[in-house]
Amino acid sequence: MMHVRALGSGLLVSLASGHALAQETQMVVRYDDFFPPDRVVTSLDSVTVNNHGSWVVQARAPAGVFLIRDGAVVAVAGQSVPAPPGGVIGFFSGARLNNYGDIGHRLSLDNVPTSGDSGIYFNLSLVIQKGQFSIAPQFSSSTRWLGFFNATRMNDLNQIFIMGSVDDPLIPTSVDRALVRVDYDAAVGLYLETAIAWESQIIDGQAVVDLGTNPNQLSVSPNGRVMYFVDGDAPTFEDGMLMVDDQMVAREGRPSLVPGLNYTLLASRAHAVNDAGVWAARVQLGPADISEDDFILRSDGAVIAREGMTAPGIPDARITGFGSGPLWISDRGEVLWIGRLDTGDAVLYIGNQVLLQTGDLVEGLLITRLYDLQEGYALSSNGRFAIVRVEYFDPAFGPGRQAAVLIDRGDFACIADLSGSSDPNDPAYGVPDGNVDLSDFFYFLDQFVAGNLAVADLTTTSDPNDPGYGIPDGVLDISDFFYYLDRFVEGCP
Repeated sequence: MMHVRALGSGLLVSLASGHALAQETQMVVRYDDFFPPDRVVTSLDSVTVNNHGSWVVQARAPAGVFLIRDGAVVAVAGQSVPAPPGGVIGFFSGARLNNYGDIGHRLSLDNVPTSGDSGIYFNLSLVIQKGQFSIAPQFSSSTRWLGFFNATRMNDLNQIFIMGSVDDPLIPTSVDRALVRVDYDAAVGLYLETAIAWESQIIDGQAVVDLGTNPNQLSVSPNGRVMYFVDGDAPTFEDGMLMVDDQMVAREGRPSLVPGLNYTLLASRAHAVNDAGVWAARVQLGPADISEDDFILRSDGAVIAREGMTAPGIPDARITGFGSGPLWISDRGEVLWIGRLDTGDAVLYIGNQVLLQTGDLVEGLLITRLYDLQEGYALSSNGRFAIVRVEYFDPAFGPGRQAAVLIDRGDFACIADLSGSSDPNDPAYGVPDGNVDLSDFFYFLDQFVAGNLAVADLTTTSDPNDPGYGIPDGVLDISDFFYYLDRFVEGCP
């Protein structure tokens, strides 16, 4: 049964910890929006958002597909690109907006030979074109790029992770799957390549025969952690593996993080990793009833959700599935996911907190569908902002109208609140408790001295007037210490 719950600017939502925080929810793009000179939105393809609430939506119009960033059109199909010569944009895929405001993505190209009709781009600067030789030292010198999948991800270090196909003459097959990290220097337009995983590579005693090419199966953290799926040549139901960097973290047929249950299926399921290496994955476990065997697990063993469980925050409903959308995990380990309920509703959760559900009113319009599909929703790495594709009912025109809804969780992320205890042996150590006190300060000092970028890398500069203030730079220095002091003195609302 569909409920109705009004959402809008300044809504107070209650979290599991019991304190209330302001949440703002707004439609940033919707059906029939007009963008000069000739673009009228008819549908949406993908969404992405960064730590500053800046967002990018890929939209469609009768005039063609286009990218909207913070309300302005930044690229359109048919637009010329600086390289290759004569190339024009045919389609966009895999756009990711990093915390510095740059976009890494795959573009299909028109008006060029088919041997070079796609490329990996940093904003609109060509990095690698289909048909080029790969310079990854893990491949032979005559290895060519044959193409790229939509699973392209860029982080804050301008590292672009490409899931693609190459042809390495030393690998027996003519089309060889590969995951490659490109370290791009935007100032000079040069790059290095490093193969992370590739066909025929030996991992955990089996040869790689394929990699997960679904966009949900490639996750990259702001400072370079990567999570991906590998299919090997072992027997079925023993051949699928989840990897974080070069470490296997789960394998089909092996014991799972849930006592007494094994991983039975990892393929074609979403996963995510953060800078600390904490990961979450949607997995199938057994032996279990088929109506209760789908789980969302976190790497510390926490069961975020399970098929058949009571829906968090909705005690009269049960979870029946998770759709085919992505997972996202914040710096703090909060997991963004969508659950389908036995009431027919769908709910966007972060952890066990309801962010949005069908039946909610956003700007007075009834939400009738959440897009639990690939590229259907996204989370900023700090966990403050979420964006989701929806359908709504328009009283004047009826159902089926699409929109992108931006959710600002407001002061949820009190930067200074880091720990409930200063004792490393206390379970509350490293777990925010809603208060700012000396436990937080000493915890920060511990992480700063230990060189923990995931916690202590907070800023590029200590000058509040500098554009780099509050933006991590991958380096721990005195600026991070003074930035934390500023936040500590401010406390939490």
